[in-house]
Amino acid sequence: MKNLIKFYRRYSNWVNVVVPLGLVWLSLQLGISQFWGWGLFAILSYMFIAMIIGAIYTRIRYGFKLPNEDNYNLKGDYILPFNGEWTVVAGGIDEKHAHGSGKILPPLRYAYDFSIIYENEEEAKLARESTVDFPTNLDEYPAYGKDVIAVADGEVVVAVRHHPESRVGGFKTYNDTTDERGNFVVIKHHKGEYSLMAHLQYGSILVKKGDMVKQGQVIAKCGNSGNTNAPHLHFQLQSGKYAWFSAGLPIVFSNIKAKQSDYYKDLFVDTGKPMPTVENNLKVIGKKSYIGRGLDVENGVDESHVGGV
Repeated sequence: MKNLIKFYRRYSNWVNVVVPLGLVWLSLQLGISQFWGWGLFAILSYMFIAMIIGAIYTRIRYGFKLPNEDNYNLKGDYILPFNGEWTVVAGGIDEKHAHGSGKILPPLRYAYDFSIIYENEEEAKLARESTVDFPTNLDEYPAYGKDVIAVADGEVVVAVRHHPESRVGGFKTYNDTTDERGNFVVIKHHKGEYSLMAHLQYGSILVKKGDMVKQGQVIAKCGNSGNTNAPHLHFQLQSGKYAWFSAGLPIVFSNIKAKQSDYYKDLFVDTGKPMPTVENNLKVIGKKSYIGRGLDVENGVDESHVGGV
């Protein structure tokens, strides 16, 4: 039974689609009702269906004009969801650098993935000289177990904490549970502004639904649960409590330091993946500064807004 559960966790996305559709096919061959096959598909593939319905609903809700950096003004001031210096490994206001396409999935348009590639230059030098592939031990990843903090005051409206950590190694993507987000927390900051932090470490979430949190308060630790290729923090600001029925909101982080990362390119060494162009990926629009992939960022006053970028 344990092996069956483990198998389902690892391949749930395939099982939830293939098995029900297989039953529909079988019912066609036997000349019986297909209702039970489609019913099982609706039950098991609820997230897939929610994504489709949510994408349609969100566009209708906004009159097919989703929030963007030109038409949306934040109601609150937000800091980065961690302490110390992390690298923006995905995300940005330019669609070519974005975490996900807003044309397909509205909540992911302005999402970010943050991680720590190396703690210091000595660690980077040793890693570059080594012939060892990406570690298979979670504790060897600098971001794993680091504090995740609230980006602003607010109320916890969702806290999911039961998902195990996914496998890791070779920079391959794994999802050893039934939700791509893994363990995650959603906090309501203002009407229509909710932060979501995902891939949190199993057993690390310190808050529960209904708790009031303060900006900078530690709420969990960075983990590797859900759909991930290495420990990192997925962050997005969204318009509602439920991600798939929300639009992603362009977020300006207040009082941050940002500089071009010396380590971002290392993520793409020996992976066969082309590295996106990330030079000068800090956008200043009026008094708003938007970060993008390829930057090292941290909380702290930076009056110049350019921080060496």
